[in-house]
Parts: sequence; C-alpha cells; structure tokens
Amino acid sequence: MNRTVWFFRIVAKAFQVHPGRKALSLAALTVGATLLGTFFNLYFDLPGKVTAEFRNLGANLVLAPKGSETTIPESIHAQLARDHPQWPHLPWLYAIGEVNREDVILGGTELERLPALSPGWKVFPQDIGKETGETVEAFWDRLRQSSNAQQGWLLAGEKAAEHFGWKPGEDVRIEYGDVAVVLPLRGIVATGGSEDSQLLLPLSRLQALTGRTAQLSMIQAGIPGAAAEVESTRQQLAGRWPEIEVRPVRPVIESEARVVLKVQGLMFGLTMVVLSLVLFSVVITVSGLVLDREYDIGVMKALGASDRGIALLFSAEMAILAILAGTLGCLLGLGLAQWAAHQIFRATLSWHWETFPAVVAMTLAVALLATALPVRRIRRMDPAVLLRGNG
Repeated sequence: MNRTVWFFRIVAKAFQVHPGRKALSLAALTVGATLLGTFFNLYFDLPGKVTAEFRNLGANLVLAPKGSETTIPESIHAQLARDHPQWPHLPWLYAIGEVNREDVILGGTELERLPALSPGWKVFPQDIGKETGETVEAFWDRLRQSSNAQQGWLLAGEKAAEHFGWKPGEDVRIEYGDVAVVLPLRGIVATGGSEDSQLLLPLSRLQALTGRTAQLSMIQAGIPGAAAEVESTRQQLAGRWPEIEVRPVRPVIESEARVVLKVQGLMFGLTMVVLSLVLFSVVITVSGLVLDREYDIGVMKALGASDRGIALLFSAEMAILAILAGTLGCLLGLGLAQWAAHQIFRATLSWHWETFPAVVAMTLAVALLATALPVRRIRRMDPAVLLRGNG
C-alpha cells in the first residue's frame, strides 16, 4: 500500500477521534460560509433590486427646455417612445390657470403612462378620509373601462382638493385666459410631492386649452441601471438633442448609490467580523486537537514522520471540513439571501454559480490559515518528552 493511501486512511481514522471538536469546527466554518454565501448572492443582485425599488420614487432623468425656452417639441417624446419603448417615460405640460378666480397649477400628462413612473401614487375615487385609495394603474384600468371615460378626467392633488373643498364626482371649471374647460373630478391624488397642490388633466386637453399644440414643458424618464448607466444615457441623449437640457434627478440617483454602498459596506463589515470569529474559533479548536493528540504526534515522530507530514495531516482534516462547510454554507447562504430578498424587496434572487467556488475557496483559506497557527507547535515537540508523558 503506497504512502498516499496510508495518508488518507490516517486522515479518515482521525475523524473518529474527538468528534465533538470536529463538529464544533464544522459548525463554525459553516456559519462563516453561510454568511459568505448570503453576502455574495446579495452582492450580485443587490444593485438591481435597489434600483428597482428606487424606480418607485419616480423618474431619474428629465428632458427640459434649455436657456430661455419654455417648451420642447412633443416630437422628442415620440422619438423617445419609438426608440426606447422599454423605458418608462412621461410627458408633461404645465400652465397657470384659474379656478374660482384663484390661480392654480395645471399639469397635463398621459394617465396611462403614470403607473410605470409613479406606482406609489394613490388615487381616492371618493372622500380621501373614508377609504385607503387605489394605485394609479388600478384607477386607470377602471376609468378606461367605464362608460363615461370619453368625458375626460381630472385629478386634484389632496392639498388642492382640501383648499377648494372638492369631492370626487364634481364638475370643475378651469379657465385659461378667455378659454375655459369643464372636466369631471374623477378622484383625489396623494403623491407626497408638488403634485398634491396641482390639478392633473389630459395632456391633449391642456394643450388645446393653452394653445400649445405639440409642445411639452418636460419629459420624465426612468432609465434602468445604476447611477453610472444613467449618466451614460444622459450623455447620449444630450448629444442627440443638443437643443434641450437633459439632466439627472440627483436626489434619486445619489440616494440610490448611497444606499447600495452602505448596504454593501455593512454586509462586508459583518462578514469580516464573523470570519474573524470563525478564524478564532477554529484556531482554538485545532490547538485543542494538537494538545489532545500529543502522544500520537510523539509516536509518529518516533516512527520517522516529518513535521511537515504531521502538519499536512491536520491541514487535510480541516480542508475536508472546510469543503463540506463551504458546500453547506453556499446552499444555506442562498436560502438566507432568498429569504432576505423576499422580506425586503418581495423578489427572488437568481442563482449565481460563481458564488460556489468563491465561498468554498474562502472557507478553505480561513480553515488553513487557522490551522497554520497551532500546527507550528508541532516543530517544537520532542517525541521523547511526549512519549514519557511529560509534555
């Protein structure tokens, strides 16, 4: 029987000695590997999940008039919709009108495009204090299917509705100069933004009311991707339409970047702390194994075993435990990451095969590093002293 076979037989027999200590090492390494697996799985999908969550906050890019201009051609929106149909984008026209002899901000837009950019808005078809409201998408679907949809629609921001004392179902007369239009108030909208003080109506109605046919005040867009991708898209659009200003919505983009960096930094710091504790635990465990097996080490040295060979024996034991712990930790980490993603983002994570070798490799590195420290004592062990029982 060759030396390699003997070596692995000794390693296999070694697992029968002090199984409690082996189980402790396996548990510590598995905890570290599980956290590593969770970190890596979340690391790959976290930016995309955070970006998707920030899309609920609204647009991250705005196309607006440049310089002294007050409007931009509506054809730009048509080109944007044709060339990039996958991007949520929303045209807006603003004007100052009058209601009951008071000035009010009018916002003309396309209601069917609102849900993609503002899914968090709530519409109250009745009294705002008597119901929880519905999403813009649900409101639009219901309005589109109703028999009186052709009469048009008007949404009042909650502050504007409170100021004028309006209830959904009333007809509201809006004046602009010498022109007026009467629209049914379909609901009260709560946005948490400046729209709460405005009146929202169909874009075409406001264009006809103000005489600004085929003109827009701005276009909002939700560009997918991280801050760097949004900036790259901004530069491309600015180069394509130099006559308009293309600017990012800094609070949304910067908040998104800060959240991603902070969460990743927190996860990285927590992982390093746990790995340090795992390293410390394994060092103590292997040190105990070395002390408990001093007599065996003395016998092996007396029979001619080298310090390197004995150290390799302990390293092989821990390497096997590390590979097993890394495999278990990778699977447990994926499950933990899936649970965290579901709790936080209500979404599932994709399986990334590259996390498996990374987790196993790092777990193996921690185990071997922890083993290298206590096995250095083997060189200083005298077999004669050990066999006399004076070690």
